[in-house]
Amino acid sequence: MKTDRGNFPAFPGLLRADSSFLARIEQYGPKDLAAFSSPTLGRSVKAALSSWVRCQEIGSKTYYVKTYDYPSLRAKGRGWLRNTAFAETRAEREYRALRWLARAGFPAPRPAAVWLDRTFLGVNRACLVTEAWPGRPVDRLLLELDPGQGRSLLADLRGQIESMHALGFRDRNMDLRNWLARSSGEGRWELAKIDSPRFRLLPPGPARDPLAAEDWSRLRSSLARSGPMASLLDTRLLGPKRPPPA
Repeated sequence: MKTDRGNFPAFPGLLRADSSFLARIEQYGPKDLAAFSSPTLGRSVKAALSSWVRCQEIGSKTYYVKTYDYPSLRAKGRGWLRNTAFAETRAEREYRALRWLARAGFPAPRPAAVWLDRTFLGVNRACLVTEAWPGRPVDRLLLELDPGQGRSLLADLRGQIESMHALGFRDRNMDLRNWLARSSGEGRWELAKIDSPRFRLLPPGPARDPLAAEDWSRLRSSLARSGPMASLLDTRLLGPKRPPPA
């Protein structure tokens, strides 16, 4: 078992973990990490046929537990090359994305642990645990803000994406629902990116590649579905800035 700091009894399948999280679950939570990733433990945040997110309180601290499930040979076969046999699982990639964002100085939920239930047939289940970040999804927040506040939020979002792109980060999952925001005062916003299982890292520099263009396209499409705030598309707050004419 590998931990960020300290030595703890081995949990089967554990890849990375924060020692404070392990101490909490040893004191307050289930000792079996497979039980911790149960689709019935805690409060449901999001649920699909093969994945779910649950919110859990452990020793007065809030965690989000995201689980990818591959219960059958057919399910394993669909992602055999991508995430169940020869490559990282989505949970592992999300863990790496959050660690990269934090090291680069961007707000991000703190990853607490990632683990796998793996057999010779592939991965049965992959799970990522993150600490709660004190913000709200941008798609919901935009429904409550007046146009001026919305423009301010989108301007800060644009600036952060441009900074991430300049450092080589490509998310490929840039929908508004995958951003959390909280006011930092004086009309400014602090933003944190979540749900990045398809991220890529390119060399730092100008973001003129197809992946960067895909990020902006996903964001524009998401904003177009955001109800009253869809009119902010006309402000050209989203998308790479064009250089001034020569």
